[in-house]
Amino acid sequence: MNKEKILFLINEKQHFLYIAFCCIILLSFINKVVLTEKQKKKPEVNTSVDTFIPKGFVLIPIEVANPESLNDIIGDFGYVDLYADRSKSEDPMFKLLVKNIRLLKSPVDSTIIAVLSPESMVKQIVSVNKKFKITIKSKTNKSTELAHQNKPAKRIIFE
Repeated sequence: MNKEKILFLINEKQHFLYIAFCCIILLSFINKVVLTEKQKKKPEVNTSVDTFIPKGFVLIPIEVANPESLNDIIGDFGYVDLYADRSKSEDPMFKLLVKNIRLLKSPVDSTIIAVLSPESMVKQIVSVNKKFKITIKSKTNKSTELAHQNKPAKRIIFE
């Protein structure tokens, strides 16, 4: 009797089964489309560094004499000493320009390097036309300062 009742329901009310089957297929299709749209819509990652520059500081792109070796040693940022070639001849004479300045690498291209400098030091850093040499410092050094430029003492000679 159970079998006859089931066969009767299937034969007489077949359209309900078709509707239920179609609803299940339609719901699974909608669910799949909504999930793929959510997966395609990835959150935008801000690769711009300018939002992280503190007030009173500027980011100065610099050229480093040995950028390939720097990529292997330092991560995305670090503290360095900047040495500038101040000689007018072809023989380089590097002198310490800035101590403990923060160096940042571009999030897009790690060969592009910049330093985060207080606005008061921009003129001295930008005035260098040649590539910088750098030494890497510990991240605990946090105060950036200009190196003292030892000027020769003025001598007055009386004859």
